[in-house]
Amino acid sequence: MPHNPSMLHNHPMLPTGHNIGNHRKGYNPRDILKVNMKQVALAFILCMMLCVFYIPSAAGDAEGDIVITVDTTWTQDIDASAVEVTNGSTLTIVGCILNVTSFTVQPGSSLVMESVQAIMQYGKLDGSGATLDVRNSTLNIKNETMLFANSTITIHNSILNGGVYAYHSEITIVDTTIGGAYIGVGASHGSTLSLERAKISGSSFGVYIVSSNLNISNSTIEDNSNGVYAVSGSMVDVFDSEVKSNGDGIAVKTGRLLIERSSISSSSPGCGPAGCGSGMETGIGLDLLNSNATLRTVQFNNNNIGLKAVESDVVLDGCLLDGNNWYGILSEDSTIESTGSTFTNNYEAVLSRMRRIPWAADPALRQDNMFSGNNYSYVQEWKLNIRAVDNHGRPVVKATVVAETVSSMGKGQMTRSTDANGEVELLLTTSHLFDNGTGETYNHTLNVSKTATDATARTTYIVTEKIVLQDNLARNIVLPIDYPDVEIRSISVRTKSNGTELEIVAEIHNRGVAAALEFVVKAVVEDSGGQTIIGMVMVNLTANQTREIVFDWGSPDRGTYTIIIEADPDNILYEVERDNNIATRTYVVGEDGKLPLAQLLGGVVLMAGVFLLYRTVKKQKPDVGMKM
Repeated sequence: MPHNPSMLHNHPMLPTGHNIGNHRKGYNPRDILKVNMKQVALAFILCMMLCVFYIPSAAGDAEGDIVITVDTTWTQDIDASAVEVTNGSTLTIVGCILNVTSFTVQPGSSLVMESVQAIMQYGKLDGSGATLDVRNSTLNIKNETMLFANSTITIHNSILNGGVYAYHSEITIVDTTIGGAYIGVGASHGSTLSLERAKISGSSFGVYIVSSNLNISNSTIEDNSNGVYAVSGSMVDVFDSEVKSNGDGIAVKTGRLLIERSSISSSSPGCGPAGCGSGMETGIGLDLLNSNATLRTVQFNNNNIGLKAVESDVVLDGCLLDGNNWYGILSEDSTIESTGSTFTNNYEAVLSRMRRIPWAADPALRQDNMFSGNNYSYVQEWKLNIRAVDNHGRPVVKATVVAETVSSMGKGQMTRSTDANGEVELLLTTSHLFDNGTGETYNHTLNVSKTATDATARTTYIVTEKIVLQDNLARNIVLPIDYPDVEIRSISVRTKSNGTELEIVAEIHNRGVAAALEFVVKAVVEDSGGQTIIGMVMVNLTANQTREIVFDWGSPDRGTYTIIIEADPDNILYEVERDNNIATRTYVVGEDGKLPLAQLLGGVVLMAGVFLLYRTVKKQKPDVGMKM
């Protein structure tokens, strides 16, 4: 406390009228000493409390939480649990060690680090609407990723042991090494990320962007599970860079990609801290889905798959695809154009999987590029979609379809059965080897045999067709199969010779052109008490043959009945139509189970001397239903 004599002369701890140097008579100086000792003890306690709660605003050692509200510069080591930069202020940290658990930069505020070593082993650094400028520093954020939104982030000539992820932000990283996080560098929701002379490694996702722009130049992306992963309309430009030794190199899903003067190599399972990549197949150098890509002077070396394109458009110019374990290019329903490229020492230089015909530029593929040392130069796989129908246009179920391809390197064959809609999809393959100078003839002819077997497996129908691959391969195949067609023509009831018992007569006809063999005809009667099976008869009908099938009904009680006749209830026959396999009619039985008088007399009744002629049972067309 500053010395002020006037304060001492009027100090409340002194006795009334006390004057230093003139002691009042009878006053003991020891009492003054006692009073002063109490004052010293109280001052000591107050001092200790101030030391604990004192918050610095400039450089120096500190403990506890620190809030920066004005522009501040730190040049000495800082040790604190939490630091917050707020109120639009700027905190500049220069040449010191920063040991902080959490660091937050509030909107409108800035954090500048110059030659700083930040130790945030279990902490975090985040901000919103902020500015982060890191230069010549080392940031250790092992278990967290720096997270920013609506911010501007610049990192120069630094080492970041952790990651950085930003939304709606501008991120520029130059001459910096980043790694050891789940995401090394991430950007989303309209951000712009630029990497120049940077190295990203040791992360599950080296670079991860969503709906953002990415520019990589003179940089290295290596030893990540996924090198670069871009989705949802992102735009990626890569120049003069290396993407190597990742589980999957670069993946672009629904976006646009440009790569120039760069290499993608050694993509294989086991790369990166998380084991392998997240692509549909592991070890893919460049994985495209529903995207557009232009590749100029790009090298694909020693990947499992150099380039995989699904429903994408790709242009290659002067590229090298060498030593890829499976495929140099795997194309699925994509358009691939290549000029001046070299395909060497791949197992299969190009594998094309198409739902229709192969590349429109197939001849140019052979003429404008170099092939050498590949096991196969060009392997084509087609998805042949067949719908088998009969000569009435109805689907053929359980038909066996055999497809065979022929090329100069051998034959390929696949057999499948049609489903309930008569449809089947077959994957067909032809292989070609046209290393320069071999003079192989390019073969586009496909032989397809279609075999349909009826449900009883007693008859086989075969037809063969040659398909030229300039046509779309989704087609109907008509099988001229001859079928039976059984119908119920009529149902009648008559009295047996004893005059008291009834029998049901069903007229069955085969209107088809093939025999209907060993099928059952069933008779059922139904009344208010339910259904009763009258009988079942095994029947054979040749083409266009008609037979009467008789069922004993006995002496039913008086009442109204529905008679149901069904042919082939077990669905044994393979027929042109089944709607006519069932018919019904209503019948009335008189008292004591006897026929009504009108039915007994054949429809003639004598009444009051006048003949009244009428039909008691009108012949009706059978009701037709479908057996389920």
